[in-house]
Amino acid sequence: MGMLLWCATLSLFAQEETPFGSDLSGNLTAEGRLDSRNFRQVYYLDASRGEVINVNLLALDSDLDPVLTIFDASGDLVFSGDDSKSTRNISTTLNIITDGRYYLVVGRYGYNLGSTQGNFNLLIERVGVVSQQGITLRHDISVIDTVTNTQPQVYYTLRAEMGDILNIDMKRSSGNLDPYLQLVDADRFIVASNDDAPNQNSRNALIEGFLVEQTGVYIVVATRYGQASGDTVGSYVLTVSKSQDSGIGNSRRAPAPLEYNQSIDGTLNSQFFERYYSFTAEENDIITVSLEQVGGRFDAYLVLADAELNSLVEDDDGGGGRNARISRFRIPSSGQYVIIAMRFGGASGEGQGNYRLQLRFEGNAFEGVDPTVPRLLYGTTVEDNIADSDIGSLYAFWGRQGDVVTLTMSRVDGNLLPILELLDNQQRRLLRAGDSNSGASVSIERYTLTYTGVHYINALRYDGSLANSNSVGRFRTVLVVLEGVD
Repeated sequence: MGMLLWCATLSLFAQEETPFGSDLSGNLTAEGRLDSRNFRQVYYLDASRGEVINVNLLALDSDLDPVLTIFDASGDLVFSGDDSKSTRNISTTLNIITDGRYYLVVGRYGYNLGSTQGNFNLLIERVGVVSQQGITLRHDISVIDTVTNTQPQVYYTLRAEMGDILNIDMKRSSGNLDPYLQLVDADRFIVASNDDAPNQNSRNALIEGFLVEQTGVYIVVATRYGQASGDTVGSYVLTVSKSQDSGIGNSRRAPAPLEYNQSIDGTLNSQFFERYYSFTAEENDIITVSLEQVGGRFDAYLVLADAELNSLVEDDDGGGGRNARISRFRIPSSGQYVIIAMRFGGASGEGQGNYRLQLRFEGNAFEGVDPTVPRLLYGTTVEDNIADSDIGSLYAFWGRQGDVVTLTMSRVDGNLLPILELLDNQQRRLLRAGDSNSGASVSIERYTLTYTGVHYINALRYDGSLANSNSVGRFRTVLVVLEGVD
């Protein structure tokens, strides 16, 4: 019967294309019950070559007679055990030989033909890593080894995910060893190294805060100063750990990628009170960013920043209630941008919960505008000429509702009498400045825009229609200045 059950389980794993059973990799513990309706439970665990793992199956009820079978990802039997003479509990230690997924099958003696029943606990303990060349390192599990004259370099593999922020620590534990660390990528390039850990006043080596930019397998080289030609020897303890803000989106160093018209769900709390996202945009793209609560309670806050994290625009309650929204923002130049989704107050803020972030593309700011009309940005200055053959110049700019703008047109030479007009997106006049008595300069000062969208500036000369038809300008230069005020 045991052989039949083994073969049936092997066939079951072979047919599975997705993980079968419950994942133990995170909690390393599970509770369950076995009876006539549920005589078997399956769990899986990802492990790396060189790891030493203790497995303990505890029967919580005196009636239960448990059995434990462990298979690798190919369905090959790794362990099979029943209770011992003095207890119905089962314990074993696994020395992992191959990287991969391992399946733990907890059943009652006789499985579907058995008669015992009861509750159980399954406990997994990652004891450590075998000290040998080429083993796979795991986070927060230390390795003890030795650098000698015959073994001046010890190599380990490490799998890392994009966005991981790693700390690799090599501490001398005996001898006169002067530790030296190298981190090598899959293309055999040294991407990080260290001899003496900064600010520790010791010879220990520490690669601190290394940002993984590409998912893959890396090589950690534990050696000594001078490597093969060095003369120090001794034992060391090697530990790999992740920084608290490790992971895609958890820090400004590793923002999560975001595409136009994409929604992403996440969580804000006291540990991760702000999340980072990056996207690529073209000049004059119009975007809307919204941050909405979908669970819990916190005050949503949005920041849109450039690639250097200089804030461009921020919003607290633009989405209504405690939701945030940045509406119809014009991208000033092509490149990378960063969205920071956070709770108001950041680290000192209150509340936690789930959110939904959405980045929406709403077209080009100057769609439908004559391509020959120059575009102006806030703070720019342009020069142009007004002559009998060219009696005016039209400019377009994108403004946000509530912006306060000042427009100025000044004569640089000649006898130009400037006229300045502010037009809406249909080129209907909103304001006009200048007449026959205006002199060399006219301005529209501190006008508050009433809508978000395209506006026009019309730079003209006085044409005499108001009074003096002989007052005309020739070959003059127009200076236009835009100022944006929050």
